[in-house]
Amino acid sequence: MRSKRTLASLLGAVLLATVGSGAGPISARAVDCAPNDTICQQLVADQGSQAADANQLTNIQNEITDVVKQINDLVAFINRLNVEVTAAQALVDQTQAQVNALDGKIRVTEADITRRTAQLDVRQGLFDQRVRSIDQHGTINYLALALSSTSFNQLIDRLITAQEIIQADHKLIGDLQAQKAQIQQLDDQLASQRVQEAALLVQQQAARDALQQTMGQQQSALAYQQQLEDKYRAEAEALAAQKAQIDAQVAADEAAYAAEAAASGGGTGQFIWPESPHNISQYYGCSSYPFEMYWPACPTRHLHSGIDIAEPYGTPVMAADNGVATLYSSGYGYGNYVLLTHGNGYSTLYGHLASFNVGNGQLVVRGQVIAFEGSTGNSTGPHLHFEVRYNGAYTDPCSYLGC
Repeated sequence: MRSKRTLASLLGAVLLATVGSGAGPISARAVDCAPNDTICQQLVADQGSQAADANQLTNIQNEITDVVKQINDLVAFINRLNVEVTAAQALVDQTQAQVNALDGKIRVTEADITRRTAQLDVRQGLFDQRVRSIDQHGTINYLALALSSTSFNQLIDRLITAQEIIQADHKLIGDLQAQKAQIQQLDDQLASQRVQEAALLVQQQAARDALQQTMGQQQSALAYQQQLEDKYRAEAEALAAQKAQIDAQVAADEAAYAAEAAASGGGTGQFIWPESPHNISQYYGCSSYPFEMYWPACPTRHLHSGIDIAEPYGTPVMAADNGVATLYSSGYGYGNYVLLTHGNGYSTLYGHLASFNVGNGQLVVRGQVIAFEGSTGNSTGPHLHFEVRYNGAYTDPCSYLGC
């Protein structure tokens, strides 16, 4: 029922509008990224793409007038937002994992500092005792050791002991200095880790802001999709009612004109193209367009009951076979349309016509101009909707025309 040529031109207009539109502001805070910070870089890239997302829904709402293209673009947009939401959530989770890992390192560093500080306090206490001992007894007097020794072996033992005390003093001082340096290094490391954590928390907040913005766009798109469905539900119901009416018309025309049409040589199942040339913009069969008639046999639950031929406005429309014409006019659905009864169970329908070229109940012959292509009823551009029915059932016109 829709003109593919028109859809293509509309798509081109949307693409141009999308490319030409400027990027709007984003709510997430800007983050400066280190060269090797892939998470931060991904976050900035996601933020940059959100400006286009913010404009695309507006483009879909304001610049696309064809409901088929509108819905298809909206579904694609929602699907892309779903992917973006998943990616943004993954980025938040990845950043949280890094924060958790850094928290673990900070706790280990803090525990190490606590342990080393406790050891330092013990050694500092020993050192303080040693200093007090030196204050009380003074430094080692080697001459007094020599004079007070009763034997050479005793002197040697006293000298060795004195040297060991001196070495122990030096080692204690060295250990204290080394431990203080290690603790200072751990303090510096802890400060660096806390700076890293603060930067990660900034990234995480920006990622959460970006996620919330994308989810807001997603909700807006879903709300508009529901609005579209509500808006066109009445149209779908009206089209279904018209289909039922046409089915009854076909049966009535068949009863009234079958014999006359068959006598004219029609109803053989041999048809010619109703337009020349004949550019098919939509084929017969299951359709994703939600406002085609309901058809439970289709996976999409909708059927396009004929073929659409898109040619310039006013192109002559010819009878596909001999038959009797019945003319109808409507402001929706098929718009102005002609039913031709061919006899022997065959009938054809010609929809969205600009005007008629035959009278109601007139006998026409194959190839005779019966009308002119238009865009009446549920149509977004000039095209002819052509149906072939056999015993009231929809059939694929291409089976007869050799598309």
